[in-house]
Amino acid sequence: MAENTVLQSFWRQVREKKDEIALMEKREGRWEELTWGQLGKAVSSLALSLRERGVKKGDKLVIFSENCVNWTVADLAILLVGGITVPVYASSTKEQAKYIINHCAASWVFLENEEKAAVIGDLEEELSSLEKIVIFQADLSQSSLDKGYLLMAELCQTVFKTEELERLVSESREILPQREATYLYTSGTTGPPKGCVITHENIFYVCQATEKIFPVFPDDLTLSFLPLAHALERNGGQFLAIYLGVPVAFAESLEKIADNIKEIRPTIMRAVPRFFERIYFRIQENMAASPPLKRAIFHWSLGVGRQVALLKE
Repeated sequence: MAENTVLQSFWRQVREKKDEIALMEKREGRWEELTWGQLGKAVSSLALSLRERGVKKGDKLVIFSENCVNWTVADLAILLVGGITVPVYASSTKEQAKYIINHCAASWVFLENEEKAAVIGDLEEELSSLEKIVIFQADLSQSSLDKGYLLMAELCQTVFKTEELERLVSESREILPQREATYLYTSGTTGPPKGCVITHENIFYVCQATEKIFPVFPDDLTLSFLPLAHALERNGGQFLAIYLGVPVAFAESLEKIADNIKEIRPTIMRAVPRFFERIYFRIQENMAASPPLKRAIFHWSLGVGRQVALLKE
């Protein structure tokens, strides 16, 4: 059967690339890898945990976190049970987060750490639809445990019967492309943020279209640093990588992108014009302070690069 959603592409990668790297992130000074097989197990366990705890098709679940492996795991698990993922930018204020959670009537919120939990905790009485809070960090303080917060790692380690997992895979393959997958809130031009409805079909079309114009190879590696709360990184990064089976490494932060590039040597990166402008001006500043010979070689190499670019056209 032909694929028509990224969820189907996901199961194909889990099956065909079981022992190959899917995701990478740096923890305590070293890069840790997650294979497609491990990712499949984590996503399946979380999806079944959500279903066991009452998450239904059409429910809205918020992710309020910086980019990380758990972001992707939570996103895929939500989609697998027929839920709708609603990202909130990690830099959002308390009032911005409250508005989005209330506007979409989210029942669950996935949070990066207890710092984010403190923000949401202060608002709980104002969040009438909110039922559960899940924390991504490795462990929880007694205060968070007393409040009933859930730990992501524990939800992803829940053991289920083989037939339950097989049923989850089968049901996810039957999700119609026209079903809502995510709400992306944008500031728009005036007034409060607007929620843009994105379907599974929208996501899959972007992946198909991008594949036709953007060559990707088996040994490629992509570095993710733009926010997954934005359509560019989510569609052109996370979902495209799943569709094509390309491993994704999550940058530690914007400040450490240069270090991360040196460490893992990615072949694919997505960026906005402002990012390239910052690189350009930094290079120009460095060259202005360099010896004459170095500046001359630099400008000569730029000229060669322009000629090559013109010949390629």
